[in-house]
Amino acid sequence: MALIACPDCHAQVSDKAPSCPKCGRPIAHAQERQPESEPETILYRGSPVMFRNSPISFMIYILIFVMGSFILYQTHQGHYGFYSEMTPIWMIPFGISLIVLLRWWLTCISIRLEITNKRARFRTGLLNKSYIELRHKDIRSVVVRQSFIQRMMGVGTIELSSSAEDDSVISVSGLRDPQKVAEIIQQHQE
Repeated sequence: MALIACPDCHAQVSDKAPSCPKCGRPIAHAQERQPESEPETILYRGSPVMFRNSPISFMIYILIFVMGSFILYQTHQGHYGFYSEMTPIWMIPFGISLIVLLRWWLTCISIRLEITNKRARFRTGLLNKSYIELRHKDIRSVVVRQSFIQRMMGVGTIELSSSAEDDSVISVSGLRDPQKVAEIIQQHQE
């Protein structure tokens, strides 16, 4: 280790230092010595899925929505009688199923997990956004959880924990191919 003079403030700086500790100017020698790192590329990008994660709930909500839509359509077409008596009864479950499906869809599109060759990024929110980023070398454990139905549908929950935290830092339920995500992370850990 040799000491060199900073070109700006003339302070003594190690030739291995990336910048001058006094003025902050980058040291040219340190920049030239740094090896070229590979560019960051996206290896996986996914959001939770609706149908595959909870197929029975999804089918029930869709069935209620379709039946309510049919009754409303028949009522507005002038087919009164049985349908006009059923309209007030079906408005409540129709409205609830519509709200549940819309909220479920918004939740699914507001969550995104992105795995690159260097880090895992987790984003939540549409209007208010929250980001969590973990470098692969800081990930302590990768946990994949799948129920029987989730295994049949090819989805599951993936949990990533950092070496700095006791519990899971990132937990995403309903991702396609969670085992593939775990393998990508484990391949790129140092």
